[in-house]
Amino acid sequence: MAPNEGPRKIAILGGGVSGLAAAMRLTEDPEWKTKYEVTLYQMGWRLGGKCASGRSGPGNRIEEHGIHIWLGFYENAFRMIQQAYAENYSSTPPTCPIRTWDQAFKPHSFICLTENIADQWKIWPIEFPVNTGVPGSGGDVPTMLEFIEMMVQWLAEIFGQSKAAGHALTPTEHKSHGTFLDAVGGFFRGIGHEVELGGLNIGAHVLVLLRATIEAAHKAADLTPFGCVVRDLRQHFMNWLWSKAEPTLDVDDELRRLFLIMDTGFTTITGLFMEGVISDPADLDKLEEEYLLWLKKWGAFDICTNIKTSAIARGLYDLVFAYENGDTSKPNFAAGPAIRSIFKMVFCYKGAIFWKMQAGTADATVTPIYSVLKQRGVKFQFFHKVLNLGLSADKSAIQTVRLEEQVELKNTGQEYYPMFDPQGNGLLCWPSQPLYEQIKNGDAVKGYDLESFWTTWKGTPKRLTLGQEFDEIVLCISLGSMPYICPELVTAFPDSWGKMVATMQTVRTQAYQAWMSAGLKDLGWQQASPVLDAFAEPMDTWADMSQVLPRETWPTAPASVQYFCSAMPGGIPPQADSTFPAAAKAAVQANVAEFTKDSLPVLWPDYKQSDVLSEYFRANIDPSERYVLSVAGSTSTRLRANESGVGNLFLAGDWINNGFNAGCVEASVMSGFQAANAAMGRDVKENILEATIMNRPG
Repeated sequence: MAPNEGPRKIAILGGGVSGLAAAMRLTEDPEWKTKYEVTLYQMGWRLGGKCASGRSGPGNRIEEHGIHIWLGFYENAFRMIQQAYAENYSSTPPTCPIRTWDQAFKPHSFICLTENIADQWKIWPIEFPVNTGVPGSGGDVPTMLEFIEMMVQWLAEIFGQSKAAGHALTPTEHKSHGTFLDAVGGFFRGIGHEVELGGLNIGAHVLVLLRATIEAAHKAADLTPFGCVVRDLRQHFMNWLWSKAEPTLDVDDELRRLFLIMDTGFTTITGLFMEGVISDPADLDKLEEEYLLWLKKWGAFDICTNIKTSAIARGLYDLVFAYENGDTSKPNFAAGPAIRSIFKMVFCYKGAIFWKMQAGTADATVTPIYSVLKQRGVKFQFFHKVLNLGLSADKSAIQTVRLEEQVELKNTGQEYYPMFDPQGNGLLCWPSQPLYEQIKNGDAVKGYDLESFWTTWKGTPKRLTLGQEFDEIVLCISLGSMPYICPELVTAFPDSWGKMVATMQTVRTQAYQAWMSAGLKDLGWQQASPVLDAFAEPMDTWADMSQVLPRETWPTAPASVQYFCSAMPGGIPPQADSTFPAAAKAAVQANVAEFTKDSLPVLWPDYKQSDVLSEYFRANIDPSERYVLSVAGSTSTRLRANESGVGNLFLAGDWINNGFNAGCVEASVMSGFQAANAAMGRDVKENILEATIMNRPG
């Protein structure tokens, strides 16, 4: 069928972050309506996907999918939210408490890891330095060698400030170290690079030599010989440092933590040199082995490659729920995305490593974007559940989209309006249930979860057809749903769609929120408000989120509100199992009961169950809500935004090959921009920001 005359009709399927980003990019040109007609289809009553949040209860309490905190390297996500707030500013009431982006987000620099040493939990506090950068401002993109150089400088600073830097050489060490220096010196003499060594400390010598190696590598045409030098430096240094740390490993926190940092960092650098990934950061995607196994291959000590003994590894893996089917005995994070995540988190954040939202996730992020898109003229079709994408006979195009129109609105001539103002101050929020007064026979819908894969509610079948309701489609529904809504694509393209669906993995997550009558100090926590990771299962991550309490409407305000989350074991049961959602929520409640009894007193020694005023439990079990993993071997199976194999289908989500390739808001925004670029006939990378080095050591 011939395309529509006039503006091309673009259907965005899915109103998560990637779908919203795609709509923002498609409509950023003031003349966009002469080219496109954009309609977004969303299941249920709210937008945001995994970032959706809701309000319910006497306090209009904020109910989240989990802990949502943005990182300071989210260049594209912050730029989009800054544009949205700026565009909304004149139409937002002056009484609104988050009228600008920097009122909606505040920097946070204090994090904690935890370690279980000899059956005793220890807190590892880390205060990340702030800088003057503003996330979303862009800048020069670093090379891989510049990333490595930053890592080397950082390791040198950490070591130089440690007590290990003061260890003098024993006579035996002096002899073996001298022999080693003679051998390495031959390499530097061979490339005409002079190195000045002072003092007698092995660690100091090796780090000077490592920095000299990176300096020489910047000038070399052939970097191949440098790998073996870096490998030998790592082995010599780490063997020496292990001899100092190992005898007191369980009691000397400083030396143990220093060893974990140095071995993880130094071995990562070694592996990058030995694998030849030292020029283009995009080459990281070639590293598809599991990261901990990859570290082990390049010499890392067992303490650093064991998820139980390395708080660094555990913190990283907990951050992205990197466990097969939620089983913490099966960590799985591909080396390339893992290293990219580390480099960007540590060296590319602007302002602060974390930025905390000052209201619910959807209130602070989805509301301004939705408001902008409505003002621009994007159409929203809520309560539209995508069931199937149908291929044309020759498999060259999407011919039909089969949906279920879940409800009928009372006013069929108007769109559903999804938000309300709980405080009457202009901050528009999203309810945890539909606004039934807008729905025809709304009482009949109550009790059914219209966002659930397992709901027994049935609406009205609906079909979109190529050339009538759409010309192009931007598919923004998450990976877990692909086997159910795209079986024709999986069957028709086994080497692309089939391989991707078979190889990539997703994981359930679980979340718990507790509104407390006690503040942190009353609970026994004596440090600053934290973001804490690598703690005990079944709730390994905790964040104090009391900053959002002023956005709730409790008759008597709680003293604090605390959020917990973690991966959750299990797969996707059959769609016919309508009992599963209730069972999953009960499992979360049981997990929380176990956690608060056995583990939480470690963090909160003065905690009492009576301190809890209100609780919220959530199991993120739906296929589209399962977190997308970056497991070993999966990066090369990801499809790019313009690689659907079908001429009028473009892809978006943190599951596509978007250049970051790990689950996060930034990856979703990047993918949405890329899909929109492709739909508009542009290069997919056009106007996509890359993270820049900001947190330079020293």
